[in-house]
Amino acid sequence: ASKILTKKLSSFLKIRPLPCATVNSLTLEKKFVRTLKNAGVAAIDMESSIVFSHSAHIKRKSAAVFYGTDLVTNPNLTLQEKEKIKKERKKLSLSLENFIKNELT
Repeated sequence: ASKILTKKLSSFLKIRPLPCATVNSLTLEKKFVRTLKNAGVAAIDMESSIVFSHSAHIKRKSAAVFYGTDLVTNPNLTLQEKEKIKKERKKLSLSLENFIKNELT
């Protein structure tokens, strides 16, 4: 991920970046999970790995936003909690759209 783009995106969204790692397979994730945790990595992701690999290959900057919550897997969510999650996801997607339109074009 581009440090410059990540900083710009974090500032625009008013979020604090956390150390994340990307791997391209579950095998690597399982193999290095302890090492990554000991290094202070807050999250491990596989899906963005291809984006970062390809952007490096074509010499383009890239960044990612990881949205995390422990509420999604809770089977006892109230309708209000589900709506709150939906509203926050929509808000984030609109913010990302605004970032792309206003900061990257």
